[in-house]
Amino acid sequence: MATNTFERSPQRRWTRGKTSHSAREGTVRIKDDRPLRSKSYRRLCAEYVQAYLSKKGYRSERMKPGWFDNPSTKEFFSICEFLLERIDSNLLVPAPHKTSTPEDLISIVRTKLLYPYDVPKSALASVGAITTWPALLGLLSWLVEEADETDRMKERVNSISDATRAREKALGTAYTAWVQAGQAQTLEETAMLEKVEGLIRAEYDELEGENEKCEKIIGDNDTAVENIKDSGDLDDPEEYERKNEEIRGRVGEKVREVEDLRRREQEASEDRQRWEQKTGKEKEKEQKLRDQISELTQRVDAQAYSHDDLAQLLARARRLEEETRQLQEQITQCDSDTVSEETQARTEQHTLQGLCHEFNECIGTGGHPAIPRANFNPEASDFLKRTFG
Repeated sequence: MATNTFERSPQRRWTRGKTSHSAREGTVRIKDDRPLRSKSYRRLCAEYVQAYLSKKGYRSERMKPGWFDNPSTKEFFSICEFLLERIDSNLLVPAPHKTSTPEDLISIVRTKLLYPYDVPKSALASVGAITTWPALLGLLSWLVEEADETDRMKERVNSISDATRAREKALGTAYTAWVQAGQAQTLEETAMLEKVEGLIRAEYDELEGENEKCEKIIGDNDTAVENIKDSGDLDDPEEYERKNEEIRGRVGEKVREVEDLRRREQEASEDRQRWEQKTGKEKEKEQKLRDQISELTQRVDAQAYSHDDLAQLLARARRLEEETRQLQEQITQCDSDTVSEETQARTEQHTLQGLCHEFNECIGTGGHPAIPRANFNPEASDFLKRTFG
């Protein structure tokens, strides 16, 4: 976008909106000292307006390259309406059943926006004339300045609004956290209050039951007194005393019944405690049995054999038992043979020791192996043959 190097319009307005009748009628028009006759200045104005319209999304089929060199009346007023809408959307609110005319647009620019330069009415008839277009191009440039300033003001307001919204969001977050903390504390306090209320309610119910008993006793006494009054026993002190004793006796019976009920209630409570303890132990045993059953079930599930597998295992077990029995018999037989052999060996050993003893005695008495065999024991003779050949 080309830089706007031309001077800004003098006597800028400080407020927008409706002005008084005197202000509209007494507006002083000053001489337009902008170099609108200069082609370079008009080119800068055209580039300035074109850049703003492109930036703000103005689209029109009639806006072709070179339009500012040969402008059309309809497109000119369309651009004016677009710029006035950008400046203030309330400026173009027509009366019911009436559309805005070019004269209305120029009147808005002069009276409400306080355009400081004069715009001849003859210029509205021929916008593209060489004598009127420079002034109207200056009007467009001035409206773009106003719209640009309005956009900057809106941006500043929006930035302030964004900061305000950020602060409000932070405050909302802090408030939400505070409310949640308060709710948690309130829930805790509510639970405590409910617990206290439950204790108070239980105590109240107990007192109410006692009160009902007392009221019943008082009612019974009042009824008895009324019966006594109706029967006329008050005139007879002995009869009154007798009935009074009967009442005392009934009251004593009621007291004993109440005490008996309390005793039975205490016994029932103790029985219940013992039953609960016993039930707890039974439940523990039952749980242990269930655990054992579950463990056995898991083992059986882990060793899932078919009927054929079980039959083969049983047959193999029988064979192993038979082989074990046979081995046991063989071991027993071997043990028996070993015992017999050991017995025979010990017998032969004893015999050998005796023969050796006799032989030693024979040698010790001066004998000689050449001694006649008749002087030796036959068994010794056999031993000598086996030993000495």
